[in-house]
Amino acid sequence: MLKKEHIRQAIQGIAARDPDIGYTLDTMLGMGRITPARSAPHTKTDAGSGGDFQFLFDGEPVAVRRIIFFNTGPPYLEELLLIQYGRMLKKQSYARKGAGVAFQKAAREINTFGLEFMVRHKIDQALAQLRQDGRARGQGAAAGGEHGSGGRHQQSIRRLEMLRKNEASDSTLLQLASAKPPPENCFRGLLADETPAFFMPFPFCMEALTQSADLNLEFFHVGFLLDCLGRGVADNLYACLVDRRLMGMVYLTLKKAYTTRTLKIQYIASARARAGTETLEPTTALKGVGTLLVAGVWMVWKNRHPQIRELALDSEVGARQFYEGIGFQPRGLSGLFLKKPQGRLAAAIVNMAAHRREMPANLISEIQAVVRDQAKILAKRDFLRRKNRREMSLEAIKACFKPGIPNAIRSTAGDEVNRHRRSIPEYAELLKLMGEP
Repeated sequence: MLKKEHIRQAIQGIAARDPDIGYTLDTMLGMGRITPARSAPHTKTDAGSGGDFQFLFDGEPVAVRRIIFFNTGPPYLEELLLIQYGRMLKKQSYARKGAGVAFQKAAREINTFGLEFMVRHKIDQALAQLRQDGRARGQGAAAGGEHGSGGRHQQSIRRLEMLRKNEASDSTLLQLASAKPPPENCFRGLLADETPAFFMPFPFCMEALTQSADLNLEFFHVGFLLDCLGRGVADNLYACLVDRRLMGMVYLTLKKAYTTRTLKIQYIASARARAGTETLEPTTALKGVGTLLVAGVWMVWKNRHPQIRELALDSEVGARQFYEGIGFQPRGLSGLFLKKPQGRLAAAIVNMAAHRREMPANLISEIQAVVRDQAKILAKRDFLRRKNRREMSLEAIKACFKPGIPNAIRSTAGDEVNRHRRSIPEYAELLKLMGEP
């Protein structure tokens, strides 16, 4: 349960780095302008969240994600307090201007200012920590060589400094979305309603960081993202973007057990719907983001880590049906591992291939294996029992004949369809897509 003492600890953490902000927040806490509230009630937009906590900041409710709070504690509350403090400063600025301010524009600017205020504060914190660690270990700019620990340390500092100046060390979201050909490990795909989406390495720029703070995704708070950058594991962070809007994220780790190496989905989360407030614009949850994230991870696995045999994750009970439906098999109490892509995952993988003509030979070979499996499912006789599964397999096979699909994948799909033509009721439909008489 969120208590006043937790908020006080968060304010003390802020005060250690910026006494003026800490003094203001502590005064507001003492006056009752910042106070814990009851847990947020269940609604359709946060079903399954377990009921997030809340605190009131000048009477405005602020959602505290339960999972992040339990995992992180006061540092997560620091982020939320800093956002509200930044918004308060911007509101005061508008109040001094008086009349003539467009409310809708002002609300957007208040929200953006608060998010950027917090992000810059957390970047300063991360920079100070990295510099302190460097001095403690006696690392110079060339310690350990360019690719050694000292080199990575200095590289992280440089990237954070560029972020602080709002000069993205990675490309901006607009540049990434329009790049032709797309960067490595960046794939275009489709959501459940055919909405175009992008799976890409998380772009460390102010735009992406403020969006992540605004969404308040489980696990992926700004402190965690900057910590990944500081520890040199930012390459393990990936995001789903729709029309330059961050809609989900995934974080991967490599696990070693004896001679076995496993790629593990450590954290995964997608944006939930959110009602609009005075400063927050409403957001809509899109169906299929989770599937697209897993499909992107599969592509990265086969492209970047072909020597690794297994993709695994730990799942809550409520999500196991989803993962098992796309090909994961249970292991132990909460563990799952991917045996073969099935259902929507197979279709999502082929759709990603249809939007990227140039791919490594080993990745094309892996996708060909997925196509063969889907063709076999279409050819099986028990149509009624496998109706839903067949619909997804049919979607995957149809995607193989889209413009832009690599010729090797298209040929494999055509060969498999012709091989099983007597057992596939949709053969005539597929034949038209293949462009054959």
